[in-house]
Amino acid sequence: MSIVIVYANWMVDEGFKLVPEPFDLEYPNTPVFRAEGSSRDVYYGEVSSYVNMKRAEDWARYGRACNGDTRYVVGLPENKHVPMKQLARLRELGVGVYTITETSVICICDPRDLSFKAEFPELSKKMKRKLKHARDLFTQGHWRDAFLEACRILETEARSYLIKSMRSGRVRFVNGKGVEVVHSESAVSRMTLGQLANAFALLERPTQVDSRVGEALKRINPNRVTGTHSGKLSLTEERKLRDDIGKQLIVIINAMDMLS
Repeated sequence: MSIVIVYANWMVDEGFKLVPEPFDLEYPNTPVFRAEGSSRDVYYGEVSSYVNMKRAEDWARYGRACNGDTRYVVGLPENKHVPMKQLARLRELGVGVYTITETSVICICDPRDLSFKAEFPELSKKMKRKLKHARDLFTQGHWRDAFLEACRILETEARSYLIKSMRSGRVRFVNGKGVEVVHSESAVSRMTLGQLANAFALLERPTQVDSRVGEALKRINPNRVTGTHSGKLSLTEERKLRDDIGKQLIVIINAMDMLS
């Protein structure tokens, strides 16, 4: 079986709809196929005995001009080697590289969404340790999962901070009428990010850190809720998430710095 067929069958098994050798005047060249995923992600695939760097550069530029999730992948026979310097450049571009055997496809370099403009913010040494997995996901092109992971970590940090403040006797929760609201440690330990935002908003005499962390939780929660939808996002939801994520990662990191 040819590696092109193995590659195509593998993409179909992954849930993609394939269009062989699609032609469009805007394409840098005619790829072997266009693969359309259920989440509106589009892969353009080549199969070659080597990585044509000019084509890779051209497709990277094309992807940056697109509005939706656009990825470019080169499939190589298993006996072909990509030099380390070239592989580093492909990672920088966001171009994917797959090795194709007679029976399977192995990812050598993850393709990133070329149209995605945001960058992961710079991290302090402490934040690098806490947000390593989120940053790795982002680098691999999984920006939505990276955002959700960062939200999860902030949620954990904020929950621990609030419980510690409760144990010290420093905080008291009151509603808008000045009536005390009782939150047990057990209840706080089960709070979602949105519930934590509400709890921070009820603090009677919040410190500057309390207020700013609460605002951060409130600000990121709508997109966290959107991002956790297991079903297909609407085009409006997806665009808003893509547009907001770069700034919201900064919000998360700043809030975590305050909590550390």
